[in-house]
Amino acid sequence: MAPTNPLINEEAPEAYALVRNLDAKESAAIRRRLQRETDPKFLALFDAYHKMEAYDGPSIRARFQDIADAGFNTLRSRLYYKLLDEMVSMEEDNEVEACLNLARAGVLVNRGMEDEAAKMLRKARTLAGDADSGLLIATAEMTEILQLGRRHGWASTVEAMEKFK
Repeated sequence: MAPTNPLINEEAPEAYALVRNLDAKESAAIRRRLQRETDPKFLALFDAYHKMEAYDGPSIRARFQDIADAGFNTLRSRLYYKLLDEMVSMEEDNEVEACLNLARAGVLVNRGMEDEAAKMLRKARTLAGDADSGLLIATAEMTEILQLGRRHGWASTVEAMEKFK
């Protein structure tokens, strides 16, 4: 049996698990962001993980044999945190865009452009869902209910909510 290097963890690292957990949209967005990286090794490791059906430590290590063991572990660790940071950034971007669309809808409603406002509210609700923000989803839905009530001349918010169900 060949001696093993204690610096190389043969179990699937967190970065691999995270890459395999991304949906297609997230994967494409993160890949684009990694392409802008100054160090192409992050993208190479991301792609290698993405193509693997099951984690194969020796195969991955062979692909990066030009990097010392400690450096390879650092690369894996840094990729993991880059992935997490990008995912947080994408969620924050969706939350900000959802808030902007809510504000845009308010401006449109105040100018009597209810149909355009309804489109903005739908976008806001979708973005809020992508960001997994229950508060923003509820805000978008409530704003849409109120906007519908105004459009149809319903007497109260309660009446609007009853008709929205």
